[in-house]
Amino acid sequence: MQITHDRENDTAYVSLAARVPDGAAVRQVTVAGPGGGTELTLDFDGAGRLLGIEVLGARAGLTAEVLGPAGSDGRGSTGPDGRGSTGPDGRGAAGSS
Repeated sequence: MQITHDRENDTAYVSLAARVPDGAAVRQVTVAGPGGGTELTLDFDGAGRLLGIEVLGARAGLTAEVLGPAGSDGRGSTGPDGRGSTGPDGRGAAGSS
């Protein structure tokens, strides 16, 4: 699992697959978060497997602990061990769906 956070646009992307090729997400389902401050877009592949989750209003919907290690430049990622790495993962939070 990898998380990218775009602080400028307050979006995050939780990638559940190691790599999501362009065009692999063929269906998106949008869900409103509780309280209306967050919107989630679930990305599915052609077989119905969940590939990732885009979070609009990331600061309202995710804890600072989750968003914190996402990179000092506002875009970055954290791996399964919770340690940050620099640079987007190729998907990025903005425009990922």
